[in-house]
Amino acid sequence: ASDRYPLGTFLLALSGIVSSKFAVQIYIALLLLLLAVSAIYVAKLLKINPLVLASLLFGIYTVKYAILFNSTEILSMSMVLLAIAYVIKDDDKAGIFLGLAGLAKYTNLIFLPLVLFLNRGKKGRALTIFMITTIPWLLFNYYFFANPLHSYIADLAETATGSINLTAEYVQSIFGNVYYPYELVEVLLYPLITLAAAMIAIVIMNYKKIDFASVKRIFADRKYAVMLASLVLSIVCFAFVLGRDQGTVRMEYAIYAVVGL
Repeated sequence: ASDRYPLGTFLLALSGIVSSKFAVQIYIALLLLLLAVSAIYVAKLLKINPLVLASLLFGIYTVKYAILFNSTEILSMSMVLLAIAYVIKDDDKAGIFLGLAGLAKYTNLIFLPLVLFLNRGKKGRALTIFMITTIPWLLFNYYFFANPLHSYIADLAETATGSINLTAEYVQSIFGNVYYPYELVEVLLYPLITLAAAMIAIVIMNYKKIDFASVKRIFADRKYAVMLASLVLSIVCFAFVLGRDQGTVRMEYAIYAVVGL
């Protein structure tokens, strides 16, 4: 069916070829291995302790909602992490993983602008590789639905409709409606309050040592610029998919907030 993300379905089919009886188990093991490898690679590239990144990737939200309830999120998160890593590395192979990320979950296409951080000449090659990676699915859509963008448009329409409806409910709640947006409070407000409190504490303890010129130089660096852009795109994407299905809000938070962090 066109409403299923193709990359996960393809890998599950391959797992079934290996063993029809244990296809699901093989599939989940493969995705966990992929996530572990991508985390190690990204940690090495960013020169951070792999355990720090692992603590984010295998937190409560990802373990409960991205692994137990919807393994698509693991695949999606792995591809986006690798795409960000290759952009930081200034490698046009980022196009491969941006393409695969889009096939793992259509909303990941919001990270495509990251190719703008590649040096001149590599932007075009990365976009070309992205298109080559995506073309088979476009041809599939054209053959069965006479529209190469059928799956993307259907998914976009469903997501946009859900977001509009949920936004309307939030607006109504402001004016006395009994509806309470507990999903939004649970997955977004608490982490942001914790992060804000930590940042305020750091500023208070180190205000005399803060060198704003150094801060400016840090964000002029490709690595930090890409990470900041990824954070912004993650928040935008999370806000967009928030209304698709209240039951999957935490799964969306698991991928986009973790990738942003």
